[in-house]
Amino acid sequence: MKTGVQVLVYNQEDYLEYFLKSIYHFVDIIQIMYSEKPFSEYNKKSGEVFKKVDSSLDILLGFPDFDRKMYIQRGEWDDEESMRNQAIQLLRNRNVELCLIFDVDEFWPDGMLSEL
Repeated sequence: MKTGVQVLVYNQEDYLEYFLKSIYHFVDIIQIMYSEKPFSEYNKKSGEVFKKVDSSLDILLGFPDFDRKMYIQRGEWDDEESMRNQAIQLLRNRNVELCLIFDVDEFWPDGMLSEL
């Protein structure tokens, strides 16, 4: 069974590398949705308040993807639902049968994902 994970990324530099290391060997596809801006559906002023862009994209592009399983979709989404819906469609297009939905600040200790 081909497994994939979708993860949404916007200003996640503090956790991103550790998160990727914790899941990399347990899934076949990692669909990363990298947002160029914060969600505005819930807070119309979010673009004004959260202007800082961190090094998340640099971390993603520099992560050692030896098995070529990481796919980065860059864009702008107004809400989490539309971002996740696009991610699941991209995973379907890559023939993923089991889709996991993780947040970058969720950590998976050694062995936990293999038991799952």
